[in-house]
Amino acid sequence: MKTWCNENSPPLNIPNYTLLSKNRNGRVGGGVALYVSNLRSYTQRNDISLTNISCDSIFIEINQNHGKNIIVGVAYKPPDVNSNHFVDDFDKILTTIDKENKPNYIMGDFNLDLLRYTSINSTQDFLNILYSNFYLPLINRPTRITSNTATLIDNIITNSHDLPVTSGILYCDISDHLPIFQITSFINDSFQNDIPIQSYRLINPLNIENFKQDLATNGWDDVMSLSNPENAYDLFQSKFTTVYQNNFPLHTVKNKNKRKLKPWMTNGILQSINHKNKLYKKFLKYPTGPNELKYKTFRNKLNTLVKTSKLAYYNEQFSNTKSNIKKTWDVINNLLNRKVKCKQNTNFTCDGRSLDQPQDIANAFNDFFTKIGPSLDRKIPSGNTDYNDYLKQPNNHSMYFFPTTEEEICDIINNFKNNKAAGFDGLCPNVVKAVAALISKPLCHIFNASLVKGIFPSQLKVAKITPVYKSGDKGDISNYRPISILSCFSKILERIAFVRTVSFLDKYDILHNGQYGFRSKFSSSMALVDLTDRIISAFENKSHAIGIFLDLSKAFDTINHNILLYKLSYYGIRGVALQWFKSYLENRSQCTKYESLLSELKNITCGVPQGSLLGPLLFILYVNDIFKTSDLFSFILYADDTNIFYSNDDIYELYRTANNQLHYICEC
Repeated sequence: MKTWCNENSPPLNIPNYTLLSKNRNGRVGGGVALYVSNLRSYTQRNDISLTNISCDSIFIEINQNHGKNIIVGVAYKPPDVNSNHFVDDFDKILTTIDKENKPNYIMGDFNLDLLRYTSINSTQDFLNILYSNFYLPLINRPTRITSNTATLIDNIITNSHDLPVTSGILYCDISDHLPIFQITSFINDSFQNDIPIQSYRLINPLNIENFKQDLATNGWDDVMSLSNPENAYDLFQSKFTTVYQNNFPLHTVKNKNKRKLKPWMTNGILQSINHKNKLYKKFLKYPTGPNELKYKTFRNKLNTLVKTSKLAYYNEQFSNTKSNIKKTWDVINNLLNRKVKCKQNTNFTCDGRSLDQPQDIANAFNDFFTKIGPSLDRKIPSGNTDYNDYLKQPNNHSMYFFPTTEEEICDIINNFKNNKAAGFDGLCPNVVKAVAALISKPLCHIFNASLVKGIFPSQLKVAKITPVYKSGDKGDISNYRPISILSCFSKILERIAFVRTVSFLDKYDILHNGQYGFRSKFSSSMALVDLTDRIISAFENKSHAIGIFLDLSKAFDTINHNILLYKLSYYGIRGVALQWFKSYLENRSQCTKYESLLSELKNITCGVPQGSLLGPLLFILYVNDIFKTSDLFSFILYADDTNIFYSNDDIYELYRTANNQLHYICEC
């Protein structure tokens, strides 16, 4: 397709399609684009593609599991270009492809009117090179029609004549050129087999109501009779999951990415669009002045109506999200059509091995993610001092986990966000939220037993990981970061422990005031204000100021559990509470989901749980003593973002002291 786009105005992105484009930068008009379904595997053929003054083109080779690969291209000839030069260049393209003996389809705006091939030599030459290379045009009616002209300048040509083809023209006024199309069913085409299978549970108000009724008749006396939280939770989850699966059966469908209407498209606008299309089709069939005027008048009114409806929709969206900057940016990205999923890679390399089977890829991801922490931990050099040297006076007060209540559990569940994904257990938070009152009693019994005995149930220690692409080579597993999803029941118990731990830490002023991360009444904005005040104060005192910003690689993944537990004890988390945190940290495992498959479970030997509520809190306790490593530096921390500030009247003394102190901190 011809785009008329440039670097400042790129072609639109289409969800579930990969965009390939070339712009005619520095020249008016032109440019070509090709959209390829993410379900297709292809190779870009730059050896065929031309970008010169006579022709813009893009070619790809679609990989077939069976049969020959297929070459598809798009080309554009500017109207002011010498047609003979274009014909010569196009002949070279066809000759190159012909040597490979592969089916080929080329579409584009050739600006050569095939309806006048007998009177224009260049058009006749163009047809001659097509025929001599065994190509035929598929479009034989005008593609650009005005009130006084009709030309056939857009076409699709192919050298494949033994397959059933449906081709034609769409009567649409999206451009002054009518869109053309071609549909071909390839022999042994595996495209339909490549459509991913999507499994989901049908969750609707009726099923939720049935789920409530079944759960209400399900007694919990057997769960309540068990004093061991491990056994009690296993039984609870088994009973809950059985009722859950019975009421929300698993459905399997092929994900065909059905088209969704824009939210501002009302039924009235859709009816008006249909009427406009009828007027346009009538004008093309009978291109008279009155028909053209009637069509254009209605089209202009419709355009105004669509703009008004779209403006009203986004005004409402911005008004509803004005207090939430994240949601505001979601609206902006949606408006700019930035929410486009990248094509998922299907071939990966790991440790020199090539992987193309989904199960192997899932296992390789999981193996890589579980090894990150231990691998980095082994590379951390031993310091010259012991961490005990910075823990001088322990907190003499000890923390106590006071019991939870059914009301507290209901409040925690009711604050769940409905759009959160299910964890390894497959239980959706929005369904759990709907039955909070029916399960709060057994959960209260289980969680209180957990807090009293210092045991965190094993089934709540399993995380489901989703790999998310960062940057670089998409086929390299190391260029992905893990997103961890925990069970919603795990989050309830974590919240209970979190509230009690934070209350204890605040009561005895355990956390340093320079730590701004993951704390109530602290924020990144306050950290910036603190840093700004220090810099301004230094300047006002005519001192030189230096800021040093440390990036701790995979900080959450490299925490040593023994050191962490020692520090928790130092800060007052002892006895049963310490045993509970030990149980929370040990014997954790994770699996990684790739496409629809889960990897094998792997144990996690160090670090704090990603995606958890307690993980960040444990981390800031772990690094809380960093403030004691230097009496000269001022520390401003936001979790693992460590910022150091220092000022001195003498700039040379500032450099010397800063380097010496940094060296000392590294040795600690």
